[in-house]
Amino acid sequence: MSFPTTNTQFAYIKKIVIQFQELTNINLIYISTSFQLIDKNGFASNQQKLKEFMNEQSALAFFPLIANKSFRGFFILRLDKTSRNLLNLYRSSLETISKDNFNAYYQEIKILTPVRINQLNQLINMIHLILSYYQGNDLTYNDISKESNQGDEKDSINNALSYIENNIDQKISLFDISKKAYLSPAYLSRLFKEYFKINFSSYISTCKIALAQELLITTKKPIDSISKQIGFSRASYFNKVFKEKAGMTPFQFRKNYKGKKVYTIHRQIGWENNMSVYAITQRYFKEKNIPIEIQDINGYPYISSIGSYPSVNNNTGWVFTVDGLEPKALPSMVYVRDKSVIQWIYIDY
Repeated sequence: MSFPTTNTQFAYIKKIVIQFQELTNINLIYISTSFQLIDKNGFASNQQKLKEFMNEQSALAFFPLIANKSFRGFFILRLDKTSRNLLNLYRSSLETISKDNFNAYYQEIKILTPVRINQLNQLINMIHLILSYYQGNDLTYNDISKESNQGDEKDSINNALSYIENNIDQKISLFDISKKAYLSPAYLSRLFKEYFKINFSSYISTCKIALAQELLITTKKPIDSISKQIGFSRASYFNKVFKEKAGMTPFQFRKNYKGKKVYTIHRQIGWENNMSVYAITQRYFKEKNIPIEIQDINGYPYISSIGSYPSVNNNTGWVFTVDGLEPKALPSMVYVRDKSVIQWIYIDY
């Protein structure tokens, strides 16, 4: 049985919220275990909407969603009347609608008996008490939360990376990407730093400059035109960022790297800190079914041929750059801990 991606899951949650509100005329929102808020309009990228929802009425009920015996999040209802019979009716309706929407993915869907605010306070106090006994073992609430939410986080980061790669030639912001990843901007920024050791803005700049380098090599477009194509409104600022990343101006880069072919490998969630550029490159071309040939240089492997472009003589060959710069070390000796983009360039010497 396949399980829904984070995007798919949140799309179905939105449908559940809309269907329930149409049936009952009762306001409803949902909070996932990764602290993402969903209402009838979709994903809310900030917590202000949650505060507004909470503050309008004191009568709130929290309905836990359980799928395949795992806790997924809370549906939260704001109520004027809170009789037990009404709450049971709402719980039953939520469960029926949830089953209808998720029956293709989960064998078991349950909406548990709702929890009230005072009960939540009691649970919080109890959890703090229990966790306090584990402090000597360095087990904290953040450790538990991180472990349980890691799968959702990786799905969201993959969504963000895919969106960036497909739209890097556009003007894109942290807010734009966070909506696609169903994460708040602050949370997405923190995840980038945590997983990749990279600032989000630096990652975007590096990807844009990598695209510019590819265009400088494979096209004859004017530099000003390339600047506009990749989302820079001013050529002077593009030149400044390019030189910071590549160590030379766009004009110098085009002159130094007279090439025919470029392969650009963007950062993926599966990159581990101790992996080398060589290992990442090998895996990439294997996944793409592109043949490569390996040459031994002083006991270290080097990729001498990619696809239909071999290094046939001293006049042509493959070089690689990492985040816009050509390393002095071999690819098996360069690691990707805080790197964003690898490029292999077939050049004329």
